Amino acid sequence: MATYDASLTIYYRGELIGEAVASELLQATSDPAEQVRWATLLQLETETKVWLRPLLVARGLGIAEGAQARAMAEQMVAPMRGLGWRVQMESQFRLIGEDALPLYAGLVADAHARGRPDEIAVCEHMFAHENAQLEWVRRELEGADVAACVEPMARLLEHPLAWP
Repeated sequence: MATYDASLTIYYRGELIGEAVASELLQATSDPAEQVRWATLLQLETETKVWLRPLLVARGLGIAEGAQARAMAEQMVAPMRGLGWRVQMESQFRLIGEDALPLYAGLVADAHARGRPDEIAVCEHMFAHENAQLEWVRRELEGADVAACVEPMARLLEHPLAWP
């Protein structure tokens, strides 16, 4: 069973990497619709990272953003550059659905086993955060329009992006 400290560390690392990946893919596209999508994900990852920081600091855990997360993000992005949108989304669907969500579901179960409501709330929030990303990708693969695709992520934003 993962400790709460381990869960927070996993979440924070995921946000650092997710933010770097979204930023790299945003920078790599000139398509306005793709820019909206990646920028929305970038905003979600950034806001969630900032939300997690006080939780980590309160427990004496580190929040420094070392080069390791950027390097890992670059390894993840490199094979995606130049691929079509659908292939990128299929890759994201597998990554989130097969790796991240099962991991986060386990962390939620661990929090429930510890029985601390504050920890459960954080872990469930992070599961919902990841699930919103999976819903975004699912909608992309179904061919929904931009607004419908980013809606699951946008509804979690405290500071939504305003598009012209």
